[in-house]
Amino acid sequence: MSSNFFSIKEKFFDLWAPNYDILFTTVFYQALHKRLLEFVELTNQPNVLDLGCGTGRLLNRLAQEFPNLRGTGVDLSTKMLAQARQKNQHRQRIIYQKIRERENPASKDRG
Repeated sequence: MSSNFFSIKEKFFDLWAPNYDILFTTVFYQALHKRLLEFVELTNQPNVLDLGCGTGRLLNRLAQEFPNLRGTGVDLSTKMLAQARQKNQHRQRIIYQKIRERENPASKDRG
């Protein structure tokens, strides 16, 4: 995909970031997360990669349910990531980082 496509998406979600959880995290998202948690089967030491993590709600919820979970959330939007980092309830186990075109987030060092 072109860099222009990603740039447009980043700007779009940067604009929505401050109010995203208020406007879009409705009953639908809550039901979706609940349903996912009913069916997800993880190992004792799960490593989760959340692509398009947005404000980080799903990864935080997974970390709450699975105390040994380590996760990486990636997103195009700097402002969505700022929200995710601010709301991160599991700082020792979850990191959030910006992904760029043709970048492999799984190869990043947890540092």
